[in-house]
Amino acid sequence: MMPSRLENKIQFITAMVFFLLMMCVPFYSGASSYSYDNGNRLIRVDFADGSKIEYTYDESGSRTRKLTTSPNATPALLYAANAGAGISKWDGTAWAQVTPNNPNMMVAAAANLYAAFAGNGIWKNDGTTWTQVTPNNPSMMVAAAANLYAAFAGNGIWKNDGTTWTQVTPDNPSMMVAAAANLYAAFAGNGIWKNDGTTWTQVTPNNPNMIVAAAANLYAANAEAGISKWDGTIWTQVTPNNPNMMVATAANLYGAFAGNGIWKHDGTTWTQVTPNNPNMIVAAAANLYGAFAGNGIWKWEAGAWTQITPTDPAAMVSGF
Repeated sequence: MMPSRLENKIQFITAMVFFLLMMCVPFYSGASSYSYDNGNRLIRVDFADGSKIEYTYDESGSRTRKLTTSPNATPALLYAANAGAGISKWDGTAWAQVTPNNPNMMVAAAANLYAAFAGNGIWKNDGTTWTQVTPNNPSMMVAAAANLYAAFAGNGIWKNDGTTWTQVTPDNPSMMVAAAANLYAAFAGNGIWKNDGTTWTQVTPNNPNMIVAAAANLYAANAEAGISKWDGTIWTQVTPNNPNMMVATAANLYGAFAGNGIWKHDGTTWTQVTPNNPNMIVAAAANLYGAFAGNGIWKWEAGAWTQITPTDPAAMVSGF
């Protein structure tokens, strides 16, 4: 018996709905598996080469983040300074001594480590060679991408682009951080200002207790006001609680709160990473490193803690 016109219409509509639904679902060539949450939203795509794509959503169902991880990605580098033992580098597999000399301070960005040594100025290690950047010793320094920023007592902030030193401001900051092409500095009584490489712009007239930055986000902790995030346009309170310390990566903010351990904020939700309080924390890429008194340095990745050394560091920084 021939199908009726009504049956034909129903079949046509069903086929179109299925087609439209399939058009809304991402398809990736080479994908070996797809994972979905209880709301049937795509949350993970795994590929045969070991890479993956992960999605997160807010309460309304809108996608808030897409994170791509490659098995061939450059590993995050951790540098630890130990009293009397100089600086050592951990590449994800093994520790190697970078120098037997102990620094007053150090920062890292991309593949470069910058260290200031008492009476010997700032030196850069590119993974192979040490090169003196300046014989002058800074009061503080930060780095992002290919740029090093150093504040010198009475001489303001200067930027080194790998070749030349340029004065960014004659004013000395109380604190500063850098991310991507931006430098953020807090000046006593004048709040936080951003320098985009050309111009200074005031971000807030309020002075913070601490600041961290990653990608396009600046986080500031203010006494009795908790942590707020500035995305380049507006300030949003992330938590009313004040941290003892905090660090940030492109995707996550990590805060250590007295008596409550370390918590991670992924842009939407706070999740406790550990109930233990660290002496110091640093983060890079998908990795968080915490130093715990008497227990050395531990790495947190993919929901698990792994001890990478039983030795407590005097200082540590991470690149990438």
